[in-house]
Amino acid sequence: MVARGNASWSALPPETQFEYDAALAGWKAAAEQGFEMAQHNLGCLYDFGRGVPQNYDEALKWYKMAATQGHPESQVNLGALFQNGRGVAQSDTEAVKWWQKGQGNGQVFLGNAYANGCGVALNYEEAARWFRKAAVQGHADAQLCLGQLYESGRGIVKSDMEAERWFIMAAEQGNLEAQHNLGIFHKSKRAVAPSDVEAVRWWTLDTQLPRVVSGTCIQTAAE
Repeated sequence: MVARGNASWSALPPETQFEYDAALAGWKAAAEQGFEMAQHNLGCLYDFGRGVPQNYDEALKWYKMAATQGHPESQVNLGALFQNGRGVAQSDTEAVKWWQKGQGNGQVFLGNAYANGCGVALNYEEAARWFRKAAVQGHADAQLCLGQLYESGRGIVKSDMEAERWFIMAAEQGNLEAQHNLGIFHKSKRAVAPSDVEAVRWWTLDTQLPRVVSGTCIQTAAE
């Protein structure tokens, strides 16, 4: 499917409008028959306004149908709707309930919930547990957050070596904040093999402001 991006419906070329119309018709028919993937896809269209006017109520409806059937991405997205109060009353508790059912990104969101006390009691040990689950699956945001916990010693034994290791994993996937932190680690001689050249290399890759993981309050490396 061609991504609509921020273009208005009227600005889309006819062939793209036709593509969305065809997808919408096919998915709606399948969704009404109970197919969870089609329900999820419909939820995404309404959530992001692709091929249809953005409608969080409709997104909520279709995500919930798919989520109750066990679709992990719908469970994560449904939690995000509750977290942001889109199409439903804002509720961190409900968001956490759905993230606990999900996989991958849901584990990252759960880690952030425990790290910030949103919908659950503040608990850095639990935050570390959920970040690690996602980090070992290759999620860059989780790798960054786990590195931050090792750096600060919150909920885990403080270790600059472990912090650097997880920052490297995230940075190699293009995570800007991890790249920025690695530059600081090298410049402040906290890296395993500190190098001003490496500091410059990571800061050169970090060409934008450090990207903040949604909802996290974990402190990054201090210069």
